[in-house]
Amino acid sequence: MNKAIKAVILVLLFAAGPGMLVGWGFLLKSRSANMSGRASAEVIRIAEYSGSNHSRSYCPVYAFVHGDERYQVESGSCGNSESDYQVGQLVDVRFDESDPGDAVYADTFGAVYGQTFPMLLGGVVMTALFLFIAWPAKKKPVSRPSR
Repeated sequence: MNKAIKAVILVLLFAAGPGMLVGWGFLLKSRSANMSGRASAEVIRIAEYSGSNHSRSYCPVYAFVHGDERYQVESGSCGNSESDYQVGQLVDVRFDESDPGDAVYADTFGAVYGQTFPMLLGGVVMTALFLFIAWPAKKKPVSRPSR
């Protein structure tokens, strides 16, 4: 591999890999800090959206009580199947306590951390590639036949 190309690849991997890991940490911290409110909610209806490629998304609309107010909020995470959610289903949700009507996520690993996982995986892979390419290869000493 050409040394200049190798140097460019290393710089890109060094910037992207650890950068994604740091970004993942900040995203995870801000997301979990912003989603500190928890409540039991009921799915009151399913909002259906059509995509440009004839795909459909189904987003549950939750009703829950926080403080003295009742909120009806569409979920921040949607599914590809109408059967993912049932009207009347009770779900534990997480939300931003300072703005409960903004976004609500089902209190599941995928809904809470699913958007951050690809960033973590990408950061780990790019950092590993950087280390693999940058680590100097050990050269075996040339053995000379004895006389």
